[in-house]
Amino acid sequence: MSAAKRSAKKSGVLDSINEFVIARSQDGKPFTHEDIRAELIRKFPDREPSGMMGTIKAHATPGEMAKLGYILARKNKQYTAHRAAPPHNFDPIGKEPGVVPQPAEKTKSYAPPSPIRLFRYTQDKAEELLGHAAQLESEIHKLMEEHMECFLGIRFIAREYSTGAKHGGRIDSLGLDKNNCPVIIEYKRHTNENVTNQALFYRNWLMEHKEAFQWQVLNSLKSQDIANAVNWNSIRLMCIAEDFTNYDKSTANVHKEINIELIRYKYYSDDMLMLEWIQP
Repeated sequence: MSAAKRSAKKSGVLDSINEFVIARSQDGKPFTHEDIRAELIRKFPDREPSGMMGTIKAHATPGEMAKLGYILARKNKQYTAHRAAPPHNFDPIGKEPGVVPQPAEKTKSYAPPSPIRLFRYTQDKAEELLGHAAQLESEIHKLMEEHMECFLGIRFIAREYSTGAKHGGRIDSLGLDKNNCPVIIEYKRHTNENVTNQALFYRNWLMEHKEAFQWQVLNSLKSQDIANAVNWNSIRLMCIAEDFTNYDKSTANVHKEINIELIRYKYYSDDMLMLEWIQP
């Protein structure tokens, strides 16, 4: 598609956002990612990408994306905008010297058929909060480790733990539950059919390297008593992703004795996270 056709197809987004932000500012009303997203979907009902930035990217030209951060940053309201970064090799003045293709937004294709629906309501109106996946896998990884005890009831032990050059693996997170059982946690931004196999791969390694794990517990929690009391009778495998394939669900179902937990996550608004333990 030519630049002219692409621009015509995606025109109007910047003006729509600007009008919305100015109107809210004049009225003194706060606004969030979800408010801007709802406004765009109302004006562009033919598409339904997930997340505010996904909605903008589906309609905006590179020039509009480069300017968007400036518009939102000038409005000192509840909205906390990430400054829009122009594509690599893009002239911020607005020219397009060979726009580098950006990765396709996969959120819509992978959106799980979750039975959970969340709503925000006041006395005057109600609106559904539309969930979305993390922009990067590292985002959900970092968030879960920062609040692991609250979200999962797990004490954090190690991040991206290397299983050595010979084994060649790297465990996303290691933890210890309230019963002193080791916990292996693997994260996937979307749906990935390798996540259960990957967790089982690391479980086999851990069973053969118990002393290495106990040393890591001692190093992290600073307690020899806890390190000595590690319970090896029930290693827990937690797989956290936006959704899971039938392959992963079947693997978890077949290996019930191993205790594989499939946890579906989804962001709502800017400060809400849903975790759903699903049955294989």
